[in-house]
Amino acid sequence: MKAMDILRERKIPFGYSVCVTRKNAGVVVSDEFVDLMVKKGAFVGWYFLYMPVSGDKNTELMPTPEQRNNQRLRRNEIRKKFPIFIIDFWNDAPFVGGCISAKYYCHVNNFGDLEPCIFTHFSQVNIKNLPLKEALKCQFFKEIRKRQPYSPNLLMPCMLIDHPHVIRELCQVCQVQPTHPGAQTLIKDLKEPLDQYSQKVHQIYDKVWEETETTFGEKLKRDKRL
Repeated sequence: MKAMDILRERKIPFGYSVCVTRKNAGVVVSDEFVDLMVKKGAFVGWYFLYMPVSGDKNTELMPTPEQRNNQRLRRNEIRKKFPIFIIDFWNDAPFVGGCISAKYYCHVNNFGDLEPCIFTHFSQVNIKNLPLKEALKCQFFKEIRKRQPYSPNLLMPCMLIDHPHVIRELCQVCQVQPTHPGAQTLIKDLKEPLDQYSQKVHQIYDKVWEETETTFGEKLKRDKRL
């Protein structure tokens, strides 16, 4: 809070980032929270879902599919009501054609391992041994791009939690290495709970996509014309 005050007083643009969990999902999209961020001077807000990528052997902190959809609805309300632009990392996927990992975005960790995204702690190449331009052509990235989008429903863009069978298949086909302790928990210990989570997301978002697909398409065409 103090840092925000200092930045605002010195007219330095800044934003806020939120890890949405099952416990805080309602609070971080509430009028009270967003209003506080606006008054503090934030220009942008970034929302991403809690992901069990650090060896956590349960999915209890992941927002439920219902909470995730509520965030989508609140996102629209916040954009209309408050003078701040918020980005919903998952629910905004239709605006960029689904998952952008390994295609328009990637992550290099502090060891030099090239990862498809910051949540995918698996790698096949290291930029300390291979130029980035060549590293981006690795089999792992090519196979990801070949499969994108993983579904016609762009509201479910993620191969980790929306289509977990994809990351399991890729890890086997490409023989990637984990880049973080406990990374393999995601594809081994959490196989069943993530499959169950994915099924519940599909139950909600398949219907939502049927209702919003045309709207997204028309908006994208309009934006391109502008």
